[in-house]
This record gives sequence, C-alpha cells and structure tokens, in this order.
Amino acid sequence: MPRTFLPHVITDDSALGGMVIERSLRMRDGESPKLSRTFGTNTSNTTKTLSFWMKRGKIGSYQIPFGTTVSGYIEGYIRINDDDTLQLEDRNASDGASDCRRITSAKLRDPSAWYHIMLVLDSTQGTEADRAKFYINGTQATISSSISIAQNYSFQFFRSSAVNFIGVNGNSSNYFDGYLAEVHLIDGQALDPSYFGYTEFQTGIWRPKKYEGTHGTNGFHLDFSDNSAATATTIGKDRSSNGNDFTPSNISVSSGTGYDSFPSSPSNTFPTFHNLFSLNQQGGTVTYTEGNLKIETSATSSNYRRYPFAMSSPYFAVNSGKWYVEFLNASSACAFGVTNIGQLDYTVSNNPYGASASTSFIYTNSGEVRRDDSNLTNQASYGDGDVIGVALDLDNMKLYFHKNGTYINSANPNTGTNGYDLNSLPVTPTNTGGFIFQAGSNGVSNITAHVNFGQRAFSHSIPTGFKILNLQNLPKPNAPIIRPQRHFDTVLWTGNGGTSQTVTGLEFKPDFVWIKGRSNAAWHRLQNSVAGVNKLMYTNSTNAEATNEVNGYVSSFTDHGFVLADPDGNGGGVNSNGDTFVAWCWKGGGAAVTNTDGTINTQVSVNEEAGFSIVTYTGNGSTTATIGHGLGKTPAWIILKNRSSASTDWVVMHQSIPFYDGGNYRHEPIKLNSTDAKTSILGIWATPNSSTQQISDGQTSSGNRPLTNASGDNYVAYCWSEVPGFSKFGVYYGDNNSDGPYVYLGFRPAWVMIKNIEAGSQEWYILDSKRDPDNPVGQYLSASSNAAEATYVFYDFLSDGFKLRNTGGAQNPDNQRIIYMAFAEQPGPTPFETITNSR
Repeated sequence: MPRTFLPHVITDDSALGGMVIERSLRMRDGESPKLSRTFGTNTSNTTKTLSFWMKRGKIGSYQIPFGTTVSGYIEGYIRINDDDTLQLEDRNASDGASDCRRITSAKLRDPSAWYHIMLVLDSTQGTEADRAKFYINGTQATISSSISIAQNYSFQFFRSSAVNFIGVNGNSSNYFDGYLAEVHLIDGQALDPSYFGYTEFQTGIWRPKKYEGTHGTNGFHLDFSDNSAATATTIGKDRSSNGNDFTPSNISVSSGTGYDSFPSSPSNTFPTFHNLFSLNQQGGTVTYTEGNLKIETSATSSNYRRYPFAMSSPYFAVNSGKWYVEFLNASSACAFGVTNIGQLDYTVSNNPYGASASTSFIYTNSGEVRRDDSNLTNQASYGDGDVIGVALDLDNMKLYFHKNGTYINSANPNTGTNGYDLNSLPVTPTNTGGFIFQAGSNGVSNITAHVNFGQRAFSHSIPTGFKILNLQNLPKPNAPIIRPQRHFDTVLWTGNGGTSQTVTGLEFKPDFVWIKGRSNAAWHRLQNSVAGVNKLMYTNSTNAEATNEVNGYVSSFTDHGFVLADPDGNGGGVNSNGDTFVAWCWKGGGAAVTNTDGTINTQVSVNEEAGFSIVTYTGNGSTTATIGHGLGKTPAWIILKNRSSASTDWVVMHQSIPFYDGGNYRHEPIKLNSTDAKTSILGIWATPNSSTQQISDGQTSSGNRPLTNASGDNYVAYCWSEVPGFSKFGVYYGDNNSDGPYVYLGFRPAWVMIKNIEAGSQEWYILDSKRDPDNPVGQYLSASSNAAEATYVFYDFLSDGFKLRNTGGAQNPDNQRIIYMAFAEQPGPTPFETITNSR
C-alpha cells in the first residue's frame, strides 16, 4: 500500500520524509511463528544494513528476531538475551568459535512503546569498531562486549544460498515474542539512521521516515500490510522492487484471538496489558503472552481486592470521551472493569493497582457488578468462551457491561440508559488522570483471558459514538510543554583547570543552575539569577550563602548555558583539570519582579508554563507569615534555605507527605541536607495554595524563627508545581524485590530524585539520562552528600515512567514510602499524535 506523509505536523517534517507506518505483525512465541526465505547470491557478503521497528512482548528471555543457520555452527543472528541486551553473533566455521560479536550495554526492557533498531555491517572498514554497529532510536548503541571482526569478513547473517529467518533462528528455537514493523534489508550498503528516521525537533522523539533508496539483490522491504489471503501467505510480501517475498509459518490473519496482522504501529499505538506491574506481594502471579494481549494468573488470596490485576497501558488513561473494549473469558473466575489511574502513584504492597474502595468497578464471573466491596447488582454469570464488553462513557460518567452482546441491567449505551454511575466513586478521573481497563482473577482460581482494544475486529457491534482506544483517537491534549529541553536540561563537562570555562548546550538561558562534581568529592553548588550569579549555596551543608567562592562558581548566565569562574585555577567545585561535572538547569522567568500576594513581599522569577519559580524574601519573625510564589498553581515541591544563617537546614515541602495536626492537614518537613527521615516540626508548612505558602516555624513560640522566617534574615525558595507530561512529584511504596514497583509518570524521565522518608540514614539520590543514557540507570549522586558519583542499579527509565530494578533501603525497602521528583526528557501525549520512544 502507498505510504502517506504525516498530516498533523505543521513543520518541515514532510521534507524529511516523515511517514505513517500502517500495520505491524504480532509474533507469539508460543505458536512458533516465523517467516523464511532462501537467498540467492548477495550483492555483498561484507556490507549490509537491517532496519526495523520492534515492540517487545515478553521480556527476560532469549529471543531471536532475525537469524541465519547454514549448517552446524555456521550461523549469524540478532539475539535478545535473557538480560534484555541486544546481541549480534556470527560464525563461519563448524567448530562453534565466534568470528563476530557485539552486545549492547542497553537493556531493552520497555514493552510500553516502540524501538527502532538498526544493524549496520561493513567489514571493509579500516576501524574495527565500525565493522558492526547497532543503533537504537537513531543513536549508536554503546557496546559492552565484543569479539573483533576481521577486515573483509564475510558475514553469515542474511547470507547467500541459505535459508534466512524472521522470528527465530535456523534450528527453530528462541522464537521472538512481540511486534515487528517496517523491516528493510539493504544488501550491499552501510547506511546511517537518517535514511529511516528523524528526530522531530518539536518533541525530540525519534520518528519513522520513508526509505527511498535501493535494496540490493537480496534486500527487501516488509510492511506486513497485505493480509488479504486467509492463509496469511501474503503477509510476507516484499514491497521493494525485488519481489523477495518471505513465506510465513504459524502466523494467522483469521478472526479471533489468533489474528496477527494489526493496525498497531509506531504511528498509531494501541494499548495492551502493561506487564511491568510488580505482583510480588499479591499472593499470586500473572503471565503475559501473545503480545501482552493475554493474561494467565494464579491467585492464592480469597480477598478479591487482593487478586492480581492486569492493567491496560497507563499512557492510554482517558478522562473524557466514549470508549469500548472487549474481553474474552477463556476460563472461569475472571473479573473485568475499569480502575482510576490516580491510585497508581501509591504502589501499596497489599493493593498496588488502585483496585480499592474508591477507584474501581468490576464485573465478576459470578454475575456481580461490584464497586469496591459493594455488590451493586446480581447479573448473568459468564463462563469459558463468553465475550464481555465494557463501554466507558466519560462524557456522561456511565459504565456499561455486556455478555455476548446483551447488556446487563437492561442497559443501552446507545441511548445512555441504565449505566452504572461513575460519579458514585469517591475519586473520579477528573482530578486524577483518568480510567484504565483491568482484568484479573476473582478469588483463588487460576484464569486466562484475552483483551481486544480494537487491534482486531470486535466480536460485537461497538455502541454508537464510542471509539477504539488508540493513539490517534485519544483526545488531543492541550500540552503546555512539548519540548522539555526548553525548560529543563542536564549538561556535562570536563574541567580544564583554567580560571574560566564556558559551558553550553542548553536551549534556554538558565535562571537556576545546580552543579555537582562527578569524579571528585565536590560540594553541590546552587546559584540563581534572582540572588545573583556569584551567590551560591550548598545542599549538602547548612552553610550560609557564599559570594565569589574561591573553589569556583557561575559568573554569568548565557543564552545557551553559563560561564564558570575559578579564581585560583584549582576549582574542585566546578573546573578542576580532568574532573567531570554535571549541572541540572531550570529556566525561570528572567529578571525578578515583586510579588505582593503574601504577608511578606517576595522577589520572584517565574516560569508559569513549566511550573517553576525562584523566590527570595526577608523574614519578619511572624507566626502567620505567608510568601507569594507566583506559580498560579499550588506548588507540589519546595526547597527552602536561610541564606543568612550558617546553622539552619534546608527544608523541603512535598505534596505526598502531609500529616493531620488535629486541626488542619499540613506537610511534614524533611531536610535536604540530611539523611534523616521526615520530621515532626509542627506548623512549618501549612498546606499551600495557588498564590501563597505559609512559612511559620513551630520550633520556637516567638521571636527568632531560623528555618523559614527569622526576622531580618534572607531566604531563597525554589518552588515547583506539576505540569502534566513534563513534571511529577509523587510517592511509591517499596516491595524489596528486584522486579520492583513500576511508577507511572506520563513521560520519559530525564531526571529523578528520590528519598526514603520513613527510614533514617537514607540519602537524596539523583539520577539522570545524560549520565546514564542506557538502562539500567545507576550512576547516582546525593543532594545530601559531597561524595563523588557512584554506581548502583536503581531503575529502568521507561517511555512512560520508571521501574525499580533492585532492592535496598534507599529506593525499594519493603512497605516504606519513597518520594520522588521527576522531569521529562520526552513529553507525554502531545497534539501531534506522538508517543515517547522506549529506551
């Protein structure tokens, strides 16, 4: 089918060849799927390029998406290892010795979105490292392990006069599980990623591009768009001019759950079950198969609120519109319904999915429609093979269920009658992000179930006005920020030992710069444009504000960075020779203005679009003082320090640690410069509002209030409010398991800081995507320590959040709360129908 240009991006993307990918091929490893073709003589055995898009299903297992086996150990293949790294292996002798190997350091274990993968082979290159290269989403992958390739080596991978496979290797093992789209083999050319994709300048997202070059003798282009033959024989049709068609095996394009030709693609993603939720403390397990559209559960708890749930992708949470989904009940004891995504912030050990009293509706196999523990109605039960439809009408806040096309409770979503009232939930999606769909086991029985979000034909008619849930149908968000790097970014540099160095690389003029030495034990240095560029403070110390610090400081902010000053030329803080440094930078509002909203006038520099303000003020000693922050929205995170005092702590307000003092909800303070748990200093933070923040201090009854409002002392506060798709400040509960909690952010993170607030001796850990461009993320610094950078596996940064990948008291203790602060590298849903890239 002909390719079309993206119609919605009013930029020069069409000049770059931006394209829509129409379909993908699902490969279910349990069905042994493959495509095969015997090649003739190649244009070249030394030079070739493979490009494809991949969305993973099963993770943590050996899989071979592309392979060639000639005889014995003579073979070449791309393998996804059981640690989720990507590997090229090639050998041309039967003794089993490898002649070529490349293993990426990146672990590809994000099943939420698509990867673009390229393998470029050219053994004629004089530099060995250039003879085999992987690219992931347009960026050359770092290689952690390799075997050198001889110059002019003849690759066995996709070789001449051999059977070449897609979805498996030659000995029919290690089948691929997931989705493939837009596969190109270029025989005889080593191409770079610009032939197949481009970075959209508005969002920074890597997107598909139409390839317009030649393919060489045995090259091919598979787009999996021709599903016209009932036997699937046309699914491997070559769209290049070569006619190098592949023969499919164990692939179906018939109706029902076995349908493998999908409209889901990098251009129009559909939700699936999200297989990154941790179920370690649920008394059961969930296995995800068939491209994450089937679940198999085993439950050991009789409390239905504790049974393992499978959730649809949180990225597809909806808070408006009308949506229709079908579940095929493949065994007894299933339950289906919707849950509120707002509870996913709290990954509570005994109920991690928000399936609690205030958030969920389900329809159980016993015929009950339940809202929490309340049985609302008794309806027809269902059993093996029945289809359960769920119609979610968020325009009228109604929910409908049907069994095999007959709506229960005599309901009719076409006319809006007899639906279940979603307003009866104490927590509605209007203020918590929306609903997602769920399935699971109703009790202790084991179950299997399929879901259809519209990737294949529905079994029953979709109600009038209802839509299929996919990226193109989602309501177009009024995204305030589509390019996060214009408001926050991280820059890295190496010290030159001189008295000055200019650091560039930002897309904005910063108003707040937070610097830390990576390779040396340097103090954190915080500077802002309101107090003045030569004024700096230290998060790992109670020290007062310093001026023109001898160990280095920022002497000026520039349009794309800042200038470092190192008075004595030995500036261990910012520019010592050969040492490495990082700066986290935020854009404020430029020159400060006076804010009179509070009882104390403040000087503020506000970036309301990005939810950030810098506030300075002079204390007056009052017990009821308030300060204006200028955000126009309630702040979710504040860090504040007495600039005049050398003995006062940094205090932090975070929206996720409130307490009730008998009269009002307030926020317990926590110290940024300390490893202590949250404190019990009453009254220091009253609940803020969209204009002001109270700064009373319960340490003393009158007079001197050193932490936040000592009379005559100068203060600085950095304030942030949440901006959907750009920043999030929440909390999760640890489970002390290496397959730990998944934390949904709604964007791909660039920067995350965490703190265990319930246990002492726990640092404020900072991680970012510049220092750690690959998963897992583990190069950390601590805001409360001057220690050099160290490494410990913390997370995977995902396309829509992060996933705990280790145990430990800092990031994943059993049933303890960890607060987090996060900013985006790639934005959440945008008006351009884009979805973030997997990493």
